[in-house]
Amino acid sequence: MKKLITLLSLLLVIGGCATNSDLPENTSETSLERARYCKVANLDKYWGDCWINRSKAEPTFFAWIEDLEMQKDWDVISILNSELLKRVQSGEYSPSEANKYFDIILVQIDESLTLKTNTKLAEQAEKTAAFRRAMGNLSRQMKENSDAVGNNRKPISTGQERRLQRQTLLSDNRRSCVYGVGSNQKIFVTAVGGRCPSSM
Repeated sequence: MKKLITLLSLLLVIGGCATNSDLPENTSETSLERARYCKVANLDKYWGDCWINRSKAEPTFFAWIEDLEMQKDWDVISILNSELLKRVQSGEYSPSEANKYFDIILVQIDESLTLKTNTKLAEQAEKTAAFRRAMGNLSRQMKENSDAVGNNRKPISTGQERRLQRQTLLSDNRRSCVYGVGSNQKIFVTAVGGRCPSSM
């Protein structure tokens, strides 16, 4: 039984790590860090195309786009970039005008990205916490069952003391505890969240 409890503890640690594997690896730069780089690298020039290309070069960028369901946002900013690039090249917009339009959309998309990322991380944290709680409860229940089985092997020395034979978790989070055997049996129901004593 100790080996089983050790195995459950190991699963708890591994499982806690595994639940975070649903998320892609972080990108090397945030969207605003890419924007800062592109602004500096393209002084007095249009920098939106730099941002698009730098984003595409990130190995996990599109995994995040898919995971956060932001394909429409990516399509919007990609189309905007193409249009602004054409207008700068034709002289219809100055680089500073084009940069202003691109920056407005990028900030809006970044706000949406931050919100969705935080929501996703909170969901993952809750899944991890729920898994850990479940594994902790399972481990405690198995220990209690092990203790109860161990106690079953001991004979009842007097008619007065009864050892815990079995317990059942009720729907309202109380436990039904059965002590003794045959005509020497007694049933006790705990308070909500209570545990069965090892003997009565």
